[in-house]
Amino acid sequence: MHPPISLVLVDDDPSTLDLWSRQLNCAAGFVITGTFADAESALPWLLAHPPKLLLTDLQLPGEDGLWLVREVKRPHPAMRAVLITNHDLEELPVAALRAGLNGCLLKPDSPTALPARLRAVVDGTCVYSARVMQRLSEQFHAGPPASAETLRRLALLTEREREVLRAFARGLPGKLVADQLQISETTVKTHKEHIVAKLGVQSFMEAVARFAPHLD
Repeated sequence: MHPPISLVLVDDDPSTLDLWSRQLNCAAGFVITGTFADAESALPWLLAHPPKLLLTDLQLPGEDGLWLVREVKRPHPAMRAVLITNHDLEELPVAALRAGLNGCLLKPDSPTALPARLRAVVDGTCVYSARVMQRLSEQFHAGPPASAETLRRLALLTEREREVLRAFARGLPGKLVADQLQISETTVKTHKEHIVAKLGVQSFMEAVARFAPHLD
């Protein structure tokens, strides 16, 4: 049996903290080790008692959630971090990627899906809301044309790996990708691992952000 997933919650809205706590306390396998209303209060605790997972709002009194993630990830890069926000900001997806996030969700998403999404993050999957993924794709499509090195790396992918990369760039969840390609979720995960290795990136989200816009 796997040990429980320790996590810290950060949000300045007491009702949101209560909702997250109830959802996660009702789901087996989680233990909440701390709740905080602002980034500055949370940081010393996170540095001294790093949990497996950090779930934080974007907009907080004082420093924001991205600042908190960056400050915690520097000494504890293995910690998983998920940002959740009401605000579909223009620059949020790219900023989130650069901060080292493992997931970016929108508060209007179904709260009942939160435990499953957080488990996926702990298992190594980057979990982003479909709207965030779409915005990320739009931002990178608007960027400069692909370099020769980008095209060289993309040429290393098989056609099925390209299909997987395209599907995730459209914001599809892993299960739907598996259903559409008529393969198992385990096979999807294997393809993602191969894509990361072939493209020489740190995460699958980086692969989506940097390379998916340049697929032909």
